[in-house]
Amino acid sequence: MDAPSRVDGSAVYGIDVRVPGMLRAAIARCPVFGGSVKSVDDAKAKSLPGVRMVVPIDSGSNRGVAVIADSTWAALKARDALKVEWEFGPNEKVSSATLRQSLRESAKQPGAIAQKIGDPATALKNAGKEVTAAYELPFVAHATMEPMNCVASVEAGRCEIWVPTQSPKEVLGVAAKQTGLPKSAITVNTTLLGGGFGRRFETDFVAEAIHLSKAAKAPVQVVWTREDDMRHDFYRPISQHALPGALDPKGKLTVWKHRVVAPSIRSRVFAGAIKNGLDEGAVDAAKDMPYSIPNLEIDYVLVQTGVPVGWWRSVYASQNAFAVECFLDELAVAGRRDPFEFRRELLSKNPRMKAVLELAADRAGWGTPPTERSLSRNRLLRILRNEGRKGHKGEKRQVHQRVASLVMIHSMGALLVRGRISPPAGCPLHGQIKETSGK
Repeated sequence: MDAPSRVDGSAVYGIDVRVPGMLRAAIARCPVFGGSVKSVDDAKAKSLPGVRMVVPIDSGSNRGVAVIADSTWAALKARDALKVEWEFGPNEKVSSATLRQSLRESAKQPGAIAQKIGDPATALKNAGKEVTAAYELPFVAHATMEPMNCVASVEAGRCEIWVPTQSPKEVLGVAAKQTGLPKSAITVNTTLLGGGFGRRFETDFVAEAIHLSKAAKAPVQVVWTREDDMRHDFYRPISQHALPGALDPKGKLTVWKHRVVAPSIRSRVFAGAIKNGLDEGAVDAAKDMPYSIPNLEIDYVLVQTGVPVGWWRSVYASQNAFAVECFLDELAVAGRRDPFEFRRELLSKNPRMKAVLELAADRAGWGTPPTERSLSRNRLLRILRNEGRKGHKGEKRQVHQRVASLVMIHSMGALLVRGRISPPAGCPLHGQIKETSGK
């Protein structure tokens, strides 16, 4: 219904909102997660044309210094003119390297049991052939096309907000808490979103706009730059996956263990959601796999990193399914088994998923001789499955191996049963957020 307005440019996204008397704001945020403002020299910033005021922000994750001006450009130029001395705090020495090492050490510790079948510990000791693997996945940013933004107008006895959000209810709650107004006196206008992916479930940018509107006694629009957006996200969690497994002499899978080591999103968002150290969401796509394995154990180790984490598209399933399917391939190779037949055998008690896998293999031409062109380009056909959000997906990829350090996906096809198709993204191969000195 809204396709014409999106095409002709008349659609109103959050960043397009304009209200009478609206001022603009840009915020200098501490570059280290959890840091705060030690001191600020704002003399030069205040002297620039169009600048109305400089306002400190020190609440929750919103710590920094804001410039309110007549235009976004004036606010950004004045923000650059601020001389801020930061108190970096305990995360100053955190880096991607230290985080990876910390997760590796945590993977050596037993975790909270999410699922257990049979006696995997004993079966592993008596295994004919043991195979182990470890996978590390990085923080990933949402990188929405439209950066975070919000307009807030706080007046005596009322508050109105215009925001591209995935959680209007949470926006209402934040506004009530910050203004002290009853929810009946607050209006939340949800605009079109230039991408959400879970990032706009958060309300940090909403809290900023409300705080600044109260200070300016006027409507204020907060607009993040792309750099702000990448540096101050609630990232998909970093994770470490330790997987030992075992095969019998015929190459059949007899033991599967999967330890997921990752920060918890639910522990931040939902009070009391973690029971006995287990975040159920963190083992999504690792627990309750469609494969029938006689001895199985899935456990979870919760780690703290100092880096804010949040919902990201399929969230933990995007990491856990990757580890699961990669390990299945490694097991198939170790057992000298065809990866399709290996999976097919494990799906004997799941006819629906088995049918999806068989159809995907048939459409992909699995088992047929490769063409001369495929041979000349050194292409490999890989097959995998994923089950998440109660949907079934069989996927095949033609992989072109150019050199040992570079892999290029030549083509991808997907068979989806129930659910919506999401376009393949670059994150599985290339996307990551690196951290140095807490930044």
